[in-house]
Amino acid sequence: MGSWHLFECGSCGYRAEVSGGDDAGMLVSTTTVFCEACTELYDVVTENRSWKAGGPIEGPQEPRCPKSKKHPIRLWTYPGPCPRCGECIEDRGSVALWD
Repeated sequence: MGSWHLFECGSCGYRAEVSGGDDAGMLVSTTTVFCEACTELYDVVTENRSWKAGGPIEGPQEPRCPKSKKHPIRLWTYPGPCPRCGECIEDRGSVALWD
C-alpha cells in the first residue's frame, strides 16, 4: 500500500501531495519526480501489474512529466529541496493511503 504525504515549503508556501520517493500499491509502482519546466512535484507510474494472477507486467516505464514527455525531470526524494525556491521542504505527514 502506498501513501501520499503533504510536503510544504515554509519559505514560499509551495505544497504538494506526493509519495516523496519510490512507492508501490497492488497494481502500480510509482516514483516522485521534479519537473523543471512545470516547477512541480509529481508521482508518476514506473510499473503496471495485471489484476489477474500471472497476467502481464507492463514495465518498467521511464518516468516522465505527466504534462509533457518533453519536459526535463529529475527524481525527487524527501528530504529534498522545494521545486519553486530551493529551500528545505517539510513533510507535514501522511494524507492518504492508496492501493
